[in-house]
Amino acid sequence: MRFDIKTVSEANQREHWAAKSKRKKQQQRDFSTLWRQCKECIIQPPSVVTFTRHACRVMDSDNLAGAFKHIRDQLAREIGIDDGDERVHYRYDQKRIPKREHYFTVDITNL
Repeated sequence: MRFDIKTVSEANQREHWAAKSKRKKQQQRDFSTLWRQCKECIIQPPSVVTFTRHACRVMDSDNLAGAFKHIRDQLAREIGIDDGDERVHYRYDQKRIPKREHYFTVDITNL
């Protein structure tokens, strides 16, 4: 499913803590709303969840994972598990797109 939410490298942001907190809460609120509307978004552990970031610029792998931290935390809350639970594995990918758009997709593979 596509989520029109912009993800940024949290490690590279030099901003006031309140701005980071506001972005985190907004990302989690938006994700939660869209996730609950998704009919095909069903995770039954054991599963693999792949987050794919679509943007005009690419990130290195550690920043890519960090950009999804708040989304991953919220997804774990939505399905009622800890985000470190070994029954759900998380993968991160990215695709460069020519437009100045920012969104990500979530692909679920129930094993």
